[in-house]
Amino acid sequence: QDLFGKKRIVLIDDIDAMTGKDRGGISALSKMLQKAKIPIIITANDAWDRKLSPIRNEVILLEMKAVSSSSLYEFLKKIALKENLKVDDEKLREIARKTQGDVRAALNDLEVMLTGYRDKKINIFEVLAKIFKASSLKEAKSAYLSSDVDLDTLKLWMAENIINEYEKNYEIAEAYNYLSKADIFDGRILKRQYWGFLRYSSILLVGGIALAKVSKYRKFTRYKFPSYLKEMANSSKRRGMLNSICKKIGKKIHESPSTVRENIAFYSMLVEREEEKAKFYYKLSDEEIKFIKSLNKIKKIM
Repeated sequence: QDLFGKKRIVLIDDIDAMTGKDRGGISALSKMLQKAKIPIIITANDAWDRKLSPIRNEVILLEMKAVSSSSLYEFLKKIALKENLKVDDEKLREIARKTQGDVRAALNDLEVMLTGYRDKKINIFEVLAKIFKASSLKEAKSAYLSSDVDLDTLKLWMAENIINEYEKNYEIAEAYNYLSKADIFDGRILKRQYWGFLRYSSILLVGGIALAKVSKYRKFTRYKFPSYLKEMANSSKRRGMLNSICKKIGKKIHESPSTVRENIAFYSMLVEREEEKAKFYYKLSDEEIKFIKSLNKIKKIM
């Protein structure tokens, strides 16, 4: 129970995602499960993944199977009766068969059949346009909620495109002010692990930036991909390329990739002098040859 006497339960969703990013997360969770005084529910796509073995003995495994088409049909029929919907029985059976145990998809298909409309998720460019051109908080929130874009990604896109959408200096300053305040709450979420702050972060980001302008801009804006994401992608690609080169060279000279990396300037010069010979001996691709030659022109290697 919390300080106010309310019962609590902890849900850790998609534990599989933790295994690839956080090596110590599973062992820490195992210790937490041993001492936990409140119920903890963990979901996983593959409970028998060997990386999850430290926590398997601490939990009760419960397999969630897909709903059978007959059960799904009964469920849809019950909804139709309660809502006084005039739906052909065979149509309900068809929806139950097609959705293959997915209850949410079945409900969506039932709604489409009745109204001819399904709530369509909109892409990032439409989201940005709707938020930047929104005239009310409700309109801006609706644009965000109608998308699959997570808040962190949206923040990067909006930070990149504020100056592309807004033209007046005070509007730009006000928009970035709200962006910085949203960032402060995001920092508090990470520091305190209190996700209740998310309501303030999202309102400041979406609503604050949308309402920073005096009036809606009627122009068409070509929104740019966040430069930060581009730099991260390029950096990741460069590191991957360098690791591949160091492994290939290291294998031939019987040295570790880290040792080769320390002397990469020498190998870069060697490849530039004897390109074809190095290409044949080290089995480097054309792209890797081009990359390692470029390192001669870079003083600082990533």
